[in-house]
Amino acid sequence: MKKTSLIILVSMAFSIESTFKVEGMKCQMNCAAKVKSQASLLNGVNVTNVDFEKGLLTVDYNDKETNEQEILLQL
Repeated sequence: MKKTSLIILVSMAFSIESTFKVEGMKCQMNCAAKVKSQASLLNGVNVTNVDFEKGLLTVDYNDKETNEQEILLQL
């Protein structure tokens, strides 16, 4: 159990959260889901969340594996 906890803490140490403004989403079901799934395809992306009403994509990622520019290019 301690070994698992240590691994989780180490992986979270490299985690960064960035928020991106996404324009052009016209529907919550398809457009928001597509944006979320595209961002999730990148190595190093841990969690993605789309706020359709605000037009925001929040991505939690490992900055040793990807960066904001790569996330934007994926969209």
